[in-house]
Amino acid sequence: MTETKQQNNRWQRPDWIEYLWGYIPNFAGIPTGTSHDIGHFLNVERNGLYLARHTSGASQEVISLFALLHDSQRHTGPEKEHGIRADIFARNLRDLGYLDAMQTQDFENLSFALRWHSDPILTREPTIGACLDADRLELSRYWMAPSPEMMNTEAGKAIAMQFYPDQIHAGDFLK
Repeated sequence: MTETKQQNNRWQRPDWIEYLWGYIPNFAGIPTGTSHDIGHFLNVERNGLYLARHTSGASQEVISLFALLHDSQRHTGPEKEHGIRADIFARNLRDLGYLDAMQTQDFENLSFALRWHSDPILTREPTIGACLDADRLELSRYWMAPSPEMMNTEAGKAIAMQFYPDQIHAGDFLK
């Protein structure tokens, strides 16, 4: 993948990703006014792109696709299978040629992040870590702060500590 499309020192989605951002929310029937609406997707993308700028080796294209797809197959309420369905959806998009611009390893990183994003996974792989952290930074939607111990990137840990030092952290419930 090429990650050179920048304007004013800011990353921009390549045309093929921009097309998917315009198409998938309508196709997948993503609801509006919920905690998993397009606003959440855009916040995850914003978080992830910030983390990528501060995490060597993290792919901005994969992060943008993760943000778009990670909850696109969520039904109603909390349910863990939506990550598996998101992975299957991404594989179908690849089979149909929509993800042909992706390198194999980038697709595998996307697939892993989609499948496991709701689980307490820790990784040293920079792209997967930035994807997972980008979504975890959105836990404030549930009045819960992200746990620094559950962040994969140094930037994610710093944000969790800086902005949520005295909060009840999501990781506190996993111990």
